[in-house]
Amino acid sequence: MKKAISESEVEEAALDILRELGWTILHGPDISEGGSNEERKYSEVVLVNRLRNALERINKDIPEEAIQEAIKKVLRTDSQNQIINNQQFHKMVVNGVDVEYKKNGEIKNDKIWLFDFKNIKNNEFLAVKPIYNH
Repeated sequence: MKKAISESEVEEAALDILRELGWTILHGPDISEGGSNEERKYSEVVLVNRLRNALERINKDIPEEAIQEAIKKVLRTDSQNQIINNQQFHKMVVNGVDVEYKKNGEIKNDKIWLFDFKNIKNNEFLAVKPIYNH
């Protein structure tokens, strides 16, 4: 009789594949409240500082206030229906986040890109291991 594969074994195999692809693997408690490299509260899903840094790196010519507007849009959920929220987020990933800002006294409409599709190395890929898997 074959031994069942545990969830943690599947997870470790997936993390090994991601690691081989160049992803950074972090341990959740290390980046959470009280951790050695605290980046978030346990109630937060998005690593906002990493998101801000990425948006600034990918969208070099966009002012800070527009980056902040894009972050608010990414973090906001407009529906109680998770499917609708996922569809809206997917649109932002594919089509960019629409923002408006002033530049040289003129109002500009632009897009902020969440991923750099032209230069893939300009992106950060991160997987966070849960508490039970250290």
